[in-house]
Amino acid sequence: MSGLCGVFATRIKGRALTRPRDLPYGERGLEFFWHKRRWWCGEPACPRKSFTESLPQIPTEARITERLRAAAGRRVRDAGSTVIQTARDLRLSWSTVMAAFTMQAREVTGAPLPEVKVLGIDETRRGRTKWEQDAETGKWQLVRDHPPTASCSPMPPARAWTCSTTSRATSPNWNATPTTARPKLGVHRKGATLALPPGHPDLPDALRPFGQPVFVPGTMGTASYVMTGSIGNRAFGSCCHGAGRVWSRHRAHREMSARQLRRKLVDAGVAVRPASWRSVIEEAPEAYKDVDAVVRASEHNDLGRLVARLVPLGVLKG
Repeated sequence: MSGLCGVFATRIKGRALTRPRDLPYGERGLEFFWHKRRWWCGEPACPRKSFTESLPQIPTEARITERLRAAAGRRVRDAGSTVIQTARDLRLSWSTVMAAFTMQAREVTGAPLPEVKVLGIDETRRGRTKWEQDAETGKWQLVRDHPPTASCSPMPPARAWTCSTTSRATSPNWNATPTTARPKLGVHRKGATLALPPGHPDLPDALRPFGQPVFVPGTMGTASYVMTGSIGNRAFGSCCHGAGRVWSRHRAHREMSARQLRRKLVDAGVAVRPASWRSVIEEAPEAYKDVDAVVRASEHNDLGRLVARLVPLGVLKG
């Protein structure tokens, strides 16, 4: 049946050979040949005049089967593979895999979201696991399995925020809960770190007058910083813990060679002893933002107070 006019064809015009790509069988690829029939359209007014057969798995003019397209999208969506790695494994183009992933992602993004009761991610914990020795048996007992974390809750109707730190040692699947107010909201620091201000009750006595130390690492060729938490932090006691990337790892390999990076670091007076220069290229100074500007912006916005600027002399990378 013609896709334009919807009239069933009865006369065969000829045959056409197509070889659409299909899923591989194990480690071996498959060659798929389809001798399609080309039909004359029975409707004189049809602009197509003739057309070839098609199937739901192999649409008209398709170069790959739909199951191969769906498998490529699910690899990126569900298996954690990158688009370029999936393209290499299945011998497809980057644009084909990206389009397949976009189609598969719509199934997730279009689905209704579950109700959020407590927000949570990583980089909220601090401190160490605590053990104590029983005086009678001499055995060591776990007193605190999970270190404390910061959490905040809005207090309606004034929309003010109350922050507190709590710890849970009763279950390995722990979460932070505020002491007052509803609904619950946790502070999740992604790309940031905890920076408690001076005088905070959760700080040790030795650090309470100064604030919590914050280490902001730079790159192999730039400075690193030591900061402390500052009073007036409106980011719920958070501060940056790095500059952040501006190049992807793949772009770093395109823009920089091992010889260029070695020369730049030698000129900067930095000795590098890597296990592999490939991994070092991914961490090239040009791949990151200007850490000096990031620290200045953090101090200007009362996220932290500058203590020291450290310049690298040598780098050991495994």
